[in-house]
Amino acid sequence: MCLCSFLAVSPLHAEPKVLGWLESIYLRPDERLVTKLDTGARTSSISATNILLMEKDGKAWVGFTVPSKDSNYPGIYLERPLTRKTRVKQHSGKSRPRYVVELDFCLAGKFYTAEFSLANRDNFNYRVILGRSMLQGNIIVDPARKFTGGHECKAMPAGKTKP
Repeated sequence: MCLCSFLAVSPLHAEPKVLGWLESIYLRPDERLVTKLDTGARTSSISATNILLMEKDGKAWVGFTVPSKDSNYPGIYLERPLTRKTRVKQHSGKSRPRYVVELDFCLAGKFYTAEFSLANRDNFNYRVILGRSMLQGNIIVDPARKFTGGHECKAMPAGKTKP
C-alpha cells in the first residue's frame, strides 16, 4: 500500500514556479537586485540605509534608500507606509527591532507584493532575501539551480505603484 501524498493544484491557482536559490528581482526595470530565496527565513528582508520613521496624514511611514552596487548611483529612495515593527534575532542571540514595509517587485517575469524588513545588509552576501512567507504557494526553490528566472520584467502592471 502506497502512503504517497500528491500536491493538488486548483485550476484557479497558478502552479508555483520552480526557481533557483539565487535569483534577480527588480524594484524597477533598470535596477537588478541579486536575491537569495531563503526557506530558513520567515520574513523577507532588503538592504536599506538612511531609514527614517515619519508621519504622513496621521499615519506612520518609513523613508529609506535601497543602495546600489554601482558606486556612481546613489540607489533608490522610497517612502512606504509602516506595515509593522518586528524583532529579528541576530547570530549573537540578541534581537533588534526592524521596520517592515510592503514592496512591489518583479521576479521571473511576474509581479509580487511582499513584506520586507529593512536592515543594512552591507555585511551580508546578498542585499535581498525572500523568506517563506513570500515563497509559500508562489515559488518552489531548487537548491541545485540559480538565476533561472530570466530578465522579463519590463514595466509595472496597471494599478501597481512605481518606486
